[in-house]
Amino acid sequence: MYEGFARFCSKVTDATGGNWVLEPHPGGAIVPASDEVYAVDTGTLDFSYDATSWWRERFPAAGLFNFYVGGLSPMAMLFWMHDEGTEMLQEMLDGADMNVKVVPGWTGTPEIFLSSTVSLNTPDDLEGIKMRTAGDDGEIFSRMGVSVMSVPGGELYEAVQRGVVDCFQFSSPAVDYTIASYEIIDYMYLSAARQPCEYLTYSVNKDKWAELPPEYQKIFQAVAWQECIDYLSEITRKDIEAIAFYMDYGTTVEPASQSIIDALMVEAEKYYDEKAAEDAFYAKVLESARSFKKGMEDTYPGLF
Repeated sequence: MYEGFARFCSKVTDATGGNWVLEPHPGGAIVPASDEVYAVDTGTLDFSYDATSWWRERFPAAGLFNFYVGGLSPMAMLFWMHDEGTEMLQEMLDGADMNVKVVPGWTGTPEIFLSSTVSLNTPDDLEGIKMRTAGDDGEIFSRMGVSVMSVPGGELYEAVQRGVVDCFQFSSPAVDYTIASYEIIDYMYLSAARQPCEYLTYSVNKDKWAELPPEYQKIFQAVAWQECIDYLSEITRKDIEAIAFYMDYGTTVEPASQSIIDALMVEAEKYYDEKAAEDAFYAKVLESARSFKKGMEDTYPGLF
């Protein structure tokens, strides 16, 4: 993901003939990765791009702009966020007097449903299993009897080796390949149901944005869109190559159990409905996303 961010910065610099240089830094290099939007608000950072799920502690609805279980496909999420999704995200930040302008970002491919050292065929197989995950799906899996734990990505390999973790959620096949997960798992279960995509948003300090010439603002937005499509195309191809590698390596790669998916979806619906009942803005965002998803599915059956 950092490579895509660095490429975006380079493209903007090139598009302005080198007159506007955007300097990228890895997450956590200046402020903690989870605090980047707040650093943009105060002006410590001029801009950032990150997953809004990091903001859930302050903004209950924030995670819905990143992904939700059983939610929008990568392209559907992209289209939703390019219009009303971004408008509601901006409304959420404005309501908290955040000095932050959001610019539509990019979306990644579906994550692996679960990577596992044990066979998972029915919901009963999840009872008591030790799973590394977080966010909405962590809470939902907990309701299904799973022992959910948070393990940093850099510690995941060792945690699986030591038996601390039986199965885990990390990222898409191509990203999981970079941590050599094929060396520590026996099963890879595929389905877009748990995390259909991951949408990341650009957050820009409003004062810095206002200082930019209009043509630079347009370049920023246009290059953001171009990099979105470039990244999605690239990661899709890399995912395909990674799956072929895992299969050749000897990993059992197969669709996730439909009975587990069905059970997860039942719990997810209950979870999101409960959250919506507690927060009017959450309900507004959830209804918008669900309505857009249904409209896409009704219009293009089987495609989204």
